[in-house]
Amino acid sequence: MPWQVEVANALGKAVVKGKVPLFRALEIWDELLLLPIRQMAIGSIPQLLRLAVQQDLSLYDTCYLQAALASSLPLATNDKKLREAAQSCGVTTLVA
Repeated sequence: MPWQVEVANALGKAVVKGKVPLFRALEIWDELLLLPIRQMAIGSIPQLLRLAVQQDLSLYDTCYLQAALASSLPLATNDKKLREAAQSCGVTTLVA
C-alpha cells in the first residue's frame, strides 16, 4: 500500500476526531510531499504470506515488517503484536 494512502487515512481520522482542523491536515500533506521519501519493493506476495503466517500478522502489518527487514531500519509502531514480531525478527522498534 503506498505511503500516501496510509498518511491520508491518518490525517482524515485526525480531522474527524477533532484533533487537527482540515486546513492544517491539508498543510501537513503539502509539507510531506516536500520530503525526500522513496518507495521500495518489499517482496512478493508468497514471501509476504509466509512471513505473515510465521509471525501471525495481517499482510498489511507484514508489509511494514518486511520493509524494515529489507532496509535494515527500525520500525516505528505502537502496535504490540507488530512490535513483538519485529523484535523476534531482530528489527529494532521505536515506540511513541
